[in-house]
Order: sequence, then C-alpha cells, then structure tokens
Amino acid sequence: MNASEIVGTVVAVQANFYQVRLDAPASIGGENLPAQHPATLLCTRRTRLKKIGQQVMVGDRAIVEEPDWAGGRGAIARVLPRRTELDRPPIANVDRFLLIFAVAEPDLDPIALSRFLVKAESTGLEVSLCLNKCDLVAPEDLEKWRARLGGWGYEPVFISVLNGFDIDRTAADSQQPVCDDFAANPNLSNNIDRSVIPSATALYTQLQGKITVVCGPSGVGKSSTIDQLIPGLKLRVGKVSGKLGRGRHTTRHVELFELPGGGLLADTPGFDRPSLECEPEELAQYFPEARQRLAA
Repeated sequence: MNASEIVGTVVAVQANFYQVRLDAPASIGGENLPAQHPATLLCTRRTRLKKIGQQVMVGDRAIVEEPDWAGGRGAIARVLPRRTELDRPPIANVDRFLLIFAVAEPDLDPIALSRFLVKAESTGLEVSLCLNKCDLVAPEDLEKWRARLGGWGYEPVFISVLNGFDIDRTAADSQQPVCDDFAANPNLSNNIDRSVIPSATALYTQLQGKITVVCGPSGVGKSSTIDQLIPGLKLRVGKVSGKLGRGRHTTRHVELFELPGGGLLADTPGFDRPSLECEPEELAQYFPEARQRLAA
C-alpha cells in the first residue's frame, strides 16, 4: 500500500456511491492521515473495478486512494478478500446473526422463527436470538419460551426496548446486570424467575468487535433495539399494522452502524419468509439439537 492509499470498511451503499469508515490511524499508518480527518469518506468506484466486474458491498474492506480530505471524498481502488459473503442481505465479512423476534404484537410464530433460524444456521455464522416486548406477556410464558428454545439449542436474551429492560445500560456499562430493573417493574409479577433474564453482558458482549447482521420480521423492534445499543442513532421506527398483525418496513437498505466500544451492526429490511435453498441431506445440520444427536 502506498502513501496515498488508506483502508476502511464500506458502511453504506447508495446508487453509485459508497460510505467508507476509515480505520483508526494507528492501524493504517498515521502518516497518511491529517490531524483532523473525517471519520468517513464518500467514495466512488474506480473504472477498472467496473471493467472487471468487481462489486462493492456493505462490509467490504476497501483500499481508498487519493482522498480529498477537505471535501470528504475518495475513490475505492481495491476490495480486499472477503471472509464471508451473504446475498440476502447483501453484505460481506459478517461474523454473526442477531435474530430479533417479539413475544407479542406481533405474536411469536414458531414456524417463522424456525425458518429464520435455519436460514441463519445455513450460513455457518454464529447465531444469537433476542426476544423483544417481554413486558407484554406473563413471566410464566417467558419461562415456557426459554425452555422450548433451550430444547432447540438456543439461549434467548429477553428484552423490552420500550421499557428499557436489560438493554438500557448495556452500552454504558456492559458489566452491570440489569435484572433488578425487570423484576421491579410493577406490571410484572413479584415472583418472576430472574434466571429468565440474562445479565446485560449476554447481548452486548456478543456483538463487540464483530460485524453483526440484525434481522427478523417487520415490527418486532429491530431498529428500536439498535437505537438502544447505539445511543443517539434514532433510526426510523414503524408501528405494527392492526389489520395485518405485522410490522411495516422502515429499513430500506443495508447500513452498518458503529457500536460504542467496537463492532458494527447492520440493520436490514424486514421480511417475513426467508428463502432457503439446500439439499435435503444438509437440512439436519442446520438444527443445533439435530447436530448434537448426529455427533453423539
């Protein structure tokens, strides 16, 4: 890499322009950067990349050359090799899926949840499961879901973004358990099983230093969850349709947002039935409980 090139991560793609978040100066050679440089550059793609058919995706690690620091512009000269690549959503170098579902409004559909889980497992990436709106159901129902999903091989994190349960302090202090906030809520039973709600570290620390794709049906609180994890972001949030019983799409394109303390989150457009293409003999490998039995 020569002195006029810098390295960054593509965090957004719109039309023929690419937002590239620059690496920290120490990791790319501080002599290449002015003392006051923009955190991101608005870049185009070099013609030679177009000629060879090199696409640029959100999540790509890219070499940017001839930056215009005053104008905040640059040109992507090269895309570094991808560790992983997804087609839906179109994003590169992902480490983890964070599936977000609601336990109510809309009701949690086990079949839809299974489809999302199987699709995520088919990528070979790490999978985390988060269930939102837990303030809308009885504690015993949460316990039933915890036991059921535990049988599937997952340990879900229960949250309520609206009331700030479990997630409100994660960005500020990932070591501080917040079960007390949940148990003390007057809308819930005083006898709630505190083991149902993992500590704040259960969700936040899973995301640190990684590129995580947030996905799930519309209306379950994906954008609201990201807003809580990244204070001040203020993504557009939609309401659940009373007639349809599902949410309205508010996210129109894939974009990466930086977590406090490191890591990137990708908000993705909501969809209700993810597609899955695989051979029948492969299917069992996408169920954790089946994998365990086959390996025994």
